[in-house]
Amino acid sequence: MVKFINDYGSYLYLAVEIIAAVTGLILYKRYRHTAAKYFIYFLIYVVAFGVIGRYTF
Repeated sequence: MVKFINDYGSYLYLAVEIIAAVTGLILYKRYRHTAAKYFIYFLIYVVAFGVIGRYTF
């Protein structure tokens, strides 16, 4: 189990970030007029830069 997490941990973290960003996009209409929309923007930026950063990895 530890070997699996060491080998594929970065993929798991990226998957969790993508799930959070997609959930934020799905619920964006509900939180459009609150400060939570900035957190949704932040999640999208984190996923975008995470995917771009993995290009060289």
